[in-house]
Amino acid sequence: MADDALPPELGRYAVQDLLGSGGMGLVYRVQDPRLGRDVAAKVLRPEHADSPERARFVAEAQITAQLRHPSIVSVHELGELADGRAYFTMEEIEGRTMEQTLEQLHQASDAGHWGRSEDGWTFSRLIEAFRRTCEAVAYAHSRRVVHRDLKPSNVMLGRFGEVLVMDWGLAKVLDEQAPEPLRTGRSDESAPSTDTRAGALMGTPAFMSPEQARGDWARVGTASDVYALGAILYNILRGQPPYLGDTGSVIAALLQGELEPPDAPSEHSRGPVPADLAEICLRAMAPDPQARHADAAELAADVAAWLDGSRRRDTARTLVQEAAQHNEEAAELHQQAERLRTEAFRRLEHVAEHDPVELKLAGWALEDRARRLELQANLVALEGTRTLQTALSLAPDLPEAHAGLANYYRTRHARAEAERDPDEAALWEVLLRDHDRGEHRDYLEGTGALTLVTDPPNAQAVLYRFVEQDRRLVPERVRSLGRTPIHKLPLQAGDYLVSLRRPGYAELRYPVSIGRLEHWDGVPPGATRPAPITLLREGVLDDDERYIPGGWFQAGGDPGAPHALSGQRIWVDDRVFKRFPVRNREYLAFLNDLVDQGQPELAKRYGPRFEGFLLLNRSLDGHYTLRTDMTLFSQHPDAPVVMIDWHGAKAYADWEAERTGLPWDLPEEIAWEKAARGVDGRIYPWGNYLDPTWCNVRDSQVGAPGLAQVSEHPVDESVYGLRGMGGNTMDWCRDSFRASGPPIADGRYTLLDNQTGPRAIRGGHWYSVDQLSRCAHRFRLEPQMRAYMIGFRLARTLN
Repeated sequence: MADDALPPELGRYAVQDLLGSGGMGLVYRVQDPRLGRDVAAKVLRPEHADSPERARFVAEAQITAQLRHPSIVSVHELGELADGRAYFTMEEIEGRTMEQTLEQLHQASDAGHWGRSEDGWTFSRLIEAFRRTCEAVAYAHSRRVVHRDLKPSNVMLGRFGEVLVMDWGLAKVLDEQAPEPLRTGRSDESAPSTDTRAGALMGTPAFMSPEQARGDWARVGTASDVYALGAILYNILRGQPPYLGDTGSVIAALLQGELEPPDAPSEHSRGPVPADLAEICLRAMAPDPQARHADAAELAADVAAWLDGSRRRDTARTLVQEAAQHNEEAAELHQQAERLRTEAFRRLEHVAEHDPVELKLAGWALEDRARRLELQANLVALEGTRTLQTALSLAPDLPEAHAGLANYYRTRHARAEAERDPDEAALWEVLLRDHDRGEHRDYLEGTGALTLVTDPPNAQAVLYRFVEQDRRLVPERVRSLGRTPIHKLPLQAGDYLVSLRRPGYAELRYPVSIGRLEHWDGVPPGATRPAPITLLREGVLDDDERYIPGGWFQAGGDPGAPHALSGQRIWVDDRVFKRFPVRNREYLAFLNDLVDQGQPELAKRYGPRFEGFLLLNRSLDGHYTLRTDMTLFSQHPDAPVVMIDWHGAKAYADWEAERTGLPWDLPEEIAWEKAARGVDGRIYPWGNYLDPTWCNVRDSQVGAPGLAQVSEHPVDESVYGLRGMGGNTMDWCRDSFRASGPPIADGRYTLLDNQTGPRAIRGGHWYSVDQLSRCAHRFRLEPQMRAYMIGFRLARTLN
């Protein structure tokens, strides 16, 4: 009878379908009329009815029947048909073999990602099935039975989660010393031999241990099944058996000992293979049986431990996803708050301090909502970090959780550095280093790059680094950088001063601030190449002039400075500033020149006044002189002129421009801030700490505070050499004042110069406190107003 020709019945069983066939027998689906159920019947092939295979067939039924385990198929009956063929019935499992499921799973997996098979099998679920396979074999080992033909096609995965180890036809009872020795039938032809003929090869070569392939039966035992289980795990991880090739070549290589050890299962796999699971696999497949797991129970325990950790990792990954949602929510809340602040700025921008509260309420409400949203955003972000920390408590080595925390701590670290808070930055850096797994290595190393291009070239560059000394920032020599041009010179992140010298040219002090991973290249907005740093020939500038080379600087961003701009990098073109604010003697020369030009009324109008009274003496010839009887402020010739309105300051600048032929004017407030603080975002001209002895402020002297001469308080000097920008007098600026600052687009600012409305004022003064001496501090005043603490200084473009 052909294999595919169904017999009408097998003894008392009605045949329904052919389920499969093997070397010794055929498997049918049959119906048991007594119990009214379908079972599987395995029938010995006719050609083996009188062969030694009959004994092996019977032994399979007897051994399987006595291995009572949920993952070993149950044998119901062993019998003999009328034609003498043996058969046995067992439960029928609907499902697929592990081999078929493996093929589907790897086909469903993209490169680098595990997928899901058509019937719902995933990588982790398949590992769980493998663990149950190991436990079934471990039970057999406890009964001193080895399977000797373990492979994915002999493991059935049922529709309802069943995992069954099949085909025990090559199983062998190792000895009769088991606690519950198996009964193997009568001592006749149906009793299996506990020995196997020397040299006989039984099993499947691709999953066969070396000792079994060599026919070294004295060494074939539980460790041989462990090897085969390791080969099954290898097949799961990599998607192919450990050895490929036709059966004959694999057998020949096995017998001759010529097969190389298999590659690690993580190589060329479809999805990510956990390293610890790969180690379990390779240990199980060790060539030396002594190096493997002692038996399948030990292997099952290792896999169970991995699965327990895997499940905890899965839970932790779910928490990581929750944390990501928290972060997204926090980011959205921050954006909403920023939009509200912008709208509040817009509504309050033209509302004066003296205006009724009713005009301010709408803007205040927006600011209050923005503050509440910021608080909510911070709380949500905090919940995100707590969720990530909980994930790490479940899976301490989970990369995704470490990455999430590292990203958060890097953001906080960068913010602390931007706010020039070294203590806070140090705290966040420690936390970042704790959780960084290499992604932030370059950031933590902090290496940036410096490009310097000068006009003319070939200038000698010497590098100094700003270090805090006695709470002030002072330049400390690092090394010579050679001659310009210098391209992409690696430099540690930090704040530097480069001294540029060339014969016949004045020394140029060029400050540089290199952020982490940042390239300081001097490329202007909208350009692709660095703008050359102009070197000035000796004698081009007067002794009281200071050159501020064009470039980027860090503006605003100081929460302690009233009305400070938001933190941002802004480009300012070349500027020349007067080193000091305009002094009494200089302003007096301007007024007297107006008198000489026949404009005494204009001179009288622009003169320093208090409540309408001119604060100068007037001689018989109409010229003005300084008074010596003033007690409220100094009228020393070298003290800054004060009590001048914006129009008087602008008139002086125009007069100076006409007199010298140079484009002198009042400075734009953005240029003023750069001239005061340099490029690195420092708080004061000299650093980040204020001592009242360093600049002329309210607590600088015993007794009543007041104006000082411009040469006093030499510490109050910017990196460019400008004096008195932290104290003594505030400076009128050219701009109209706007709460949000001048319009800025792509790093460049636009001068606001309205004919009416308040004007911008910058700097600290002789009666100021800490907040007002900060370089980012901004003030506003109507242009016709005058004050004892407001003067001005001049600036111009280079040409």
